[in-house]
Parts: sequence; C-alpha cells; structure tokens
Amino acid sequence: MSPILVGIIGLGASKASMAPGTWRVIAHPASIQGLPDYTIFAVSNPTVEFAKRSIDAHGLLADTRVYGDAEDIANDPNVGIIVVSVEPLGSNVDQAMRLARMTSDNSMKTLVGLQSRPDPLVQMVKSLPLSGFIGRVTSSSVVAFPSTFAVDLWSKGAEYYPEFNSGGNAFTIYFGHEFYLPVLHVFTYVLGDFADVRGPLKTQYTTIKLMDGWNGKAPNPAYPKTATDHILVQDPLKTAAATSIPFRKIKSADENVGTHWIITGTEGKIENVTLESGFATATPDPARRSLQLKIDTAGKAKNVDFAADDKSPAAQVLFPGTSAARLYEDPTKGGGDQVASGLL
Repeated sequence: MSPILVGIIGLGASKASMAPGTWRVIAHPASIQGLPDYTIFAVSNPTVEFAKRSIDAHGLLADTRVYGDAEDIANDPNVGIIVVSVEPLGSNVDQAMRLARMTSDNSMKTLVGLQSRPDPLVQMVKSLPLSGFIGRVTSSSVVAFPSTFAVDLWSKGAEYYPEFNSGGNAFTIYFGHEFYLPVLHVFTYVLGDFADVRGPLKTQYTTIKLMDGWNGKAPNPAYPKTATDHILVQDPLKTAAATSIPFRKIKSADENVGTHWIITGTEGKIENVTLESGFATATPDPARRSLQLKIDTAGKAKNVDFAADDKSPAAQVLFPGTSAARLYEDPTKGGGDQVASGLL
C-alpha cells in the first residue's frame, strides 16, 4: 500500500528541546518520519519562505511541497491527511464544539489523539481489571506531586501557560490530558467516568518569574499567574468505586516520585509508581516507571513487564515522538479505542 501523504500546517523551524512551542514541532515530524505508512508531503506556514526554512530544519525531502496559505494545502488533492500543529487549537468547550461542527458540516473525518492512551503501561493497566485479576474495582487513588517544569517560573514566549483560560496550562495539560501522569484522562480511560466531579482548584503561586529562555535572566520577576497548581478530586465513579486524586505542583518531588497510582479490587491491587520525568508519552528511560500486581491469595506482589511485547515500528521512534507515533499507527492498523473519532 502506498504511504499516506501528510500535510503539516504550522511546522516551526526550531528544534530546541522544550523551548516554547517546540514539543509539537519535534513530536509530529519524528512520529511521521518513523512510520512506513506515512510521508510528509507538504508544509504550510504563514509564508513560503518560512515553510522552506522548516523543511530544511527538519531534514525533509527537497521536493516537499511548500505553501504560504493554509487553504492552499487544504485544497491539494494529493494530501491525504492534514496535521494542524498549532497550540492551543481550542481553549474551551465552546471552541472545541465549534471545530466539531465545522468538520461535521464539511463531512470531514477527524481524529482526537491523546498521547498516553497507546502507552504500553497504560494499556496494561487497563487490561488487568478487565481480565478480572483483582476482582471488582472498589477504589483507586492517584497522588500526583510533579516538579518537572518549575511551579514558580516560566519561559517568555509561552505566556499562555500561566493563564487559567488559555487552554494550555498545568490544569489542562498536566492534570487534564496527561502529559506524563496517570491523572484525569488516563484515570477515566482505565476505570470509567465519574458519577459526578467536584473539587477545589487552588492557585498557591500567584506570581512567577518570567524567564528569558532558560538562561537565568528574569526580565519580569513577578509575572501574574492565574492557572491552578493544586487540585483535589474525591468523587465516586459510575461503577461506585471510591476515588481520591490530590494533585499539587511543587518545587521538589518527594523521593523523586511524580505519581503513585493504586487500583484496589476485591481480590487484589494494581500499583504504579512513576518517577519524575517518567513520561507516559514514552520516557527515554522505561526504568523510571514500575507496575506491580498483587493477588490477595498469592500474598506477594509481582512486577509486570508492560513493554515486553511492544515490537511495533512506533516503539522505535525516539522520544518525544513515540506515543504520537502510536496514535498515527493506530488508524492504519484498524483502529481501536486508542484514538477517538471526531472532536470531543
């Protein structure tokens, strides 16, 4: 089968690690280039010259098509899929619903890619309760206290992150759609939705140092911050299982642990410990995450090798593109519940 031809809108030219806006710039090309089912065919940026610089920066083929207008790449009949690499694409439910209506009105197929879903550890944790190893799930708790990305400073050029209403901050990224933590999205993906959700959102750091990159200089040492950094959820799931999810952004993680997740059942428990920077979006060091299963009748917990059978091409894509590559790979293999159709 011929590879799917991909067009990318908004591909930046910078490849600096973790600089403002570079996560999507690094992850998308790395994911696509590492899979045999896709080829980057065209790039669109605000100008043709900018698109050419991006092609050179990422080592794309010299005959990659360039566009200076998004409509032109959208109208290219050879492009099979378009990746919109801008952030945030929508900052609230109303904007997401508007995008959903636009795609529906134009009979367009869309995919929602949530990076932690296809991660081998997440898939293993999801499979264990479904297989009945621990009986009926009675409770689950996640204690999350990450210090990756300092709570009291941020980089100039990404001023949206300290703002609560921006759609891209610690609440929506870290807590909501699982940058590397088994917090809200992964929690409900594995265990099901809440019957009701309540919980305080607190901003304990109301000002931060806005840094000029990461060079130690802070042109604004008291930049206002409205994004929440402390969250507590304690509500039952629809299955009646009890839950507890305290989340706090701190300066230094306790014993270098980012999250500690326990799922308890009538016959045993599942326990996951993720050290700081143990990204569920594919950590460079899998040893930074552990998974244990304890069956009450067995008496002793055993380690679970969650990545032993992962031989897919996506597994060979380097961080930070690994999980994004799994999402690209999923529709070409018949799909599943790792990628959701439509916009939510």
